[in-house]
Amino acid sequence: MELFDYDMDRAEQHARNNQERQRQENLMHDLKNLLNDETFRRFLWYVLSLCKVMDKSMDVNPVIMAFREGQRDIGIHIMQEVMTAAPEAYEIMRAEHTKQAEEEAETLKMMIKEAILHE
Repeated sequence: MELFDYDMDRAEQHARNNQERQRQENLMHDLKNLLNDETFRRFLWYVLSLCKVMDKSMDVNPVIMAFREGQRDIGIHIMQEVMTAAPEAYEIMRAEHTKQAEEEAETLKMMIKEAILHE
């Protein structure tokens, strides 16, 4: 009876491993499809900016530092998932963000010029 229990445990573990592998493959497939959508990429860039992945987490207050490091950890995890699903997507998001930021800066310059002229 003991050998049977061991075989069942191995079979159950094998089934769970297959189930987890399939779940991961499905998630990567879903993420890759979502990354084809510009609206999703814009939203994801916003989420990554909230995570402050590129910022320092250091602070003299250890609670603040731990909080910031938690934010960064989530952002890094998301970036790793993106790089696994579609390595080119991060560069596309960065380029889209840069273009949007340049357009917003140009609009702001025009608004300032217009405001100065109307004074």
